[in-house]
Amino acid sequence: MAMKRAAASAVRALISSGNSAPSSVLASRGLHAAAGSKKIVGVFYKANEYASMNPNFLGCAENALGIREWLESQGHQYIVTSDKDGPHCELEKHIPDLHVLITTPFHPAYVTAERIKKAKNLQLLLTAGIGSDHVDLKAAAEAGLTVAEVTGSNVVSVAEDELMRILILVRNFLPGHHQVINGEWNVAAIAYRAYDLEGKTVGTVGAGRIGRLLLQRLKPFNCNLLYHDRLKMDPQLESEIGAKFEEDLDAMLPKCDVIVINMPLTEKTKGMFDKERIAKLKKGVLIVNNARGAIMDTQAVVDACSSGHIAGYSGDVWNPQPAPKDHPWRYMPNQAMTPHVSGTTIDGQLRYAAGVKDMLERYFKGEDFPPQNYIVKDGSSRRGALEGHMVPFPQTAPNDATCDSIGALLREVLSALASYEFYDFVLKRRLAKEMRSWASLKLLIYNQPDRRSTAQQSVYLGWSSSNWAGPVPDPANQSDFLNLATELS
Repeated sequence: MAMKRAAASAVRALISSGNSAPSSVLASRGLHAAAGSKKIVGVFYKANEYASMNPNFLGCAENALGIREWLESQGHQYIVTSDKDGPHCELEKHIPDLHVLITTPFHPAYVTAERIKKAKNLQLLLTAGIGSDHVDLKAAAEAGLTVAEVTGSNVVSVAEDELMRILILVRNFLPGHHQVINGEWNVAAIAYRAYDLEGKTVGTVGAGRIGRLLLQRLKPFNCNLLYHDRLKMDPQLESEIGAKFEEDLDAMLPKCDVIVINMPLTEKTKGMFDKERIAKLKKGVLIVNNARGAIMDTQAVVDACSSGHIAGYSGDVWNPQPAPKDHPWRYMPNQAMTPHVSGTTIDGQLRYAAGVKDMLERYFKGEDFPPQNYIVKDGSSRRGALEGHMVPFPQTAPNDATCDSIGALLREVLSALASYEFYDFVLKRRLAKEMRSWASLKLLIYNQPDRRSTAQQSVYLGWSSSNWAGPVPDPANQSDFLNLATELS
């Protein structure tokens, strides 16, 4: 953070030294709470008789993250419901005057542009867990809202669940379990396609927090580990895990006996695994998807499981959610599906309940959240993006400290840009603008011979230490930056 503040100061110094027009600033409803009672609404799944069976079962509607007494003792109103769909649902009644809405990916309340428009007092959208694709981020940004999640809260929970699903599929576990339930005994019906995990090639599409942790968990099984991501791992970590980076996704996939999906749902990844891509996979491939159901073409998965091209499919994410009774994934062969539960273990609930309480405390005090938790802050994407808005074209040569700050800030931008985990609609366009700004700034630097040596070193270090997996633009070539910005936008 100190580096980021120093970099932001350097940028502000550049702005103040130049003759430039002020940047446009998004209208914001203001993140921090004004004095007085706030109306906070939480939407969680209903637990019924299970709610009282474990005192740490905090993620259900009845136990409401364990924060009701705390909120009400401070004079705030806390409304909790599981009724979230349709024009006459309980949530809809509270949309016009709520200040904070807490949702969860396990029982998603879809925060549409229409709902945001109706929510005149809304300032803050919190996800109890990880994942905000149930929120219209573009509409939230345009409304000047803040959207945040409890980043990292259920990473262990999901990674462990993925490992379990891999083993269930590889060992052909479910048919044997069903035999026991049905009073049967047929070893051959199980053994003819039960394998060891050792020696198999496992590839993860996306290697953010969950993907990296899964690869670490898989190392003792002596698998051949592959990963595809926009961000290459730190070389030391990559070596310790024994994983190999695959820049070309379509080149990696046919090599895999097991494919694990670990990327977020975006416009770019929606329907990514369609009929054509699935046809290119190894016959008999096993797929685990705890990311988002809409990354897969629903019918293409059904057809491939029915034909045996996919020998097993397991996950806890559906499209839509909750899955209707007639959803074809419920009935397709060779599946090991569950409701969306991987990230809502009791341990995960304790972590994300504590994270939500921490952010509410900060909100009431007017303090910033942990930076990794922001998806959108006051209408601007925060994850890895630069502080402030567009950097105007400076009129004076930057000094050595500014050059160092440029390298540091550029590294931060690239790390966010490269990560599948942070690649959402808002961030993508934000970074495109920032990259255009840096193109202008860097062009000026390289037109200053007395600054060139320091700038070359600092800026190039920014690229190289970011582990950016794509081509490295020429630091002196403005068009390389503009091409990258065009690709993003």
